[in-house]
Amino acid sequence: MSSSSLTSARRVNFQGKELQVATYFNPPLCYLKSTTKRTINGIEADVFLADSKRELDGIELQLFLILAEALNFTYVLRKPRGRYNHGRKFNDTDWNGGMIGQLYYGEVDLAFGGIWISLDNNEFVALSEPWSQTRIHFLVPRPRSYSNVWALARPLSPSVWLLLALALLLESVYLRGRALRDPRVPRRYRHLAVSLAESLGRLLGSATARVPPPLRLQFVLWQLVAVVLIACYNSSLSARLTNPDFERRIDTVKQFIDANLSWGRESTPPQFEEYFNLEDEYAKQLPSRFVLEDSVHNRTQRLLQGNYAVIGKVIGDVYYPENFVTAVALQRLRVMREILGQFYLCFALRPRLLRPVNEIMMRLTESGIVLYHMGNVIHRRTGSKLREVFVEYDNIDYDRAVVLTINPLSAAFFILLIGLTMASLVFYAEIGYGRRKRWGMNERKK
Repeated sequence: MSSSSLTSARRVNFQGKELQVATYFNPPLCYLKSTTKRTINGIEADVFLADSKRELDGIELQLFLILAEALNFTYVLRKPRGRYNHGRKFNDTDWNGGMIGQLYYGEVDLAFGGIWISLDNNEFVALSEPWSQTRIHFLVPRPRSYSNVWALARPLSPSVWLLLALALLLESVYLRGRALRDPRVPRRYRHLAVSLAESLGRLLGSATARVPPPLRLQFVLWQLVAVVLIACYNSSLSARLTNPDFERRIDTVKQFIDANLSWGRESTPPQFEEYFNLEDEYAKQLPSRFVLEDSVHNRTQRLLQGNYAVIGKVIGDVYYPENFVTAVALQRLRVMREILGQFYLCFALRPRLLRPVNEIMMRLTESGIVLYHMGNVIHRRTGSKLREVFVEYDNIDYDRAVVLTINPLSAAFFILLIGLTMASLVFYAEIGYGRRKRWGMNERKK
């Protein structure tokens, strides 16, 4: 965008005056990284070289270049002094280091790099009109798939299984009571175990014994219920077994705390009161879960262990961690849905710059130029991995069949093993009983 297109908005001309500007490496807002030492007004400063087109890039940096051209000033881009990029409020009249501190004490004229519109910042320096909004989110572990040994019980809820067991018991008791009172009912039903076995067999459609006339209506109704239950069970089982089970997603701060996750970042701890609502019973526990990282390797190892999270911001439709996360670790992470905080992004500046900068920023916003640079920088500088953290992998994939393994069906084999064991024991008991009976008959003949 040329300066001539902003002539109507420009009311100040700095006539090439050199301004001191503070910023730092903060993708996708600013990509400046290479610095050199230089003494300015008796103060040694780290000055960005800004001689590489790849580094001279970023959303806020592009907007700043438009400001410099429209207001006709030159600039020196400096790295913030001190441990904190933005600095920290010391008390109501003092700010400790960082870009805000440099502005407050007159060391620089303008600063940008993810500066939020907040009460503390506004008390010490002038803030421009916001150019966009950012949201703070955690990157948390993705739900892992698992195989449940009791997968055969999944199609019905525990209450349905309980009612089914109760109905089976009542049916067996009814058959036994009917057999005790009605001589037309076969005597075998007087044994509760026999009544239970035959009721279960007819429920599963495997019983072949002839139905006694007095019990025909009873068994017809019983098998009618069995048809409905088995049809529901089979259809649900087929759908469920071909889709894997996943752990529950972590989407709220409460779930974050319940999952016993820790989180952290490199370099410095954040200002917790700005990131979180410390009056919330769960959010106030987050500072105690913070870990100060010492390297990318340390962060990656924690993330691969699956009980660690990182914090970052959403700008546009892309997530940017506050510290670098490897592609391998990103594959195991997703964005936690609950927003930790929402902030407006702005430029911090000297009061004399506020009005002209605001006029130009408003023109850039209403004309769509801010959105253009945002989309342009994000498209050019952002890989697909930072977009994929929004994609959920634990939903049903109808385009891919899942081959059943032994774990989902292990309960069926377990039941089969128990049944075969019991049948074998009964068989050998019957053999022994028959031998003893024949031996007793032979003894009586003698």
